[in-house]
Amino acid sequence: YTADITTDTFDAEANSISTIRRYSFLLYLNAHWTEFDGRCLRIYLDSDLVNVEPKAGTLVVMRSDGVPNEVLDTRTERTTLVGWFL
Repeated sequence: YTADITTDTFDAEANSISTIRRYSFLLYLNAHWTEFDGRCLRIYLDSDLVNVEPKAGTLVVMRSDGVPNEVLDTRTERTTLVGWFL
């Protein structure tokens, strides 16, 4: 996935889930993840960036309407529970 903001209001209908969600969350479930596996979440923060390793038990919560992010290349499958708070 390339860098984007989680909420895409350009194509979203008024009052659809895409326009009313406020926070996104990801809970990683990868018990045996290694750095070689790849698939980190990259979050862009002003002039800095953070790479989040998808290790089991890692929880990421971020604003849906203003935190650019992307998923880096992978060499294996990644299991993640994803959801939104309205």
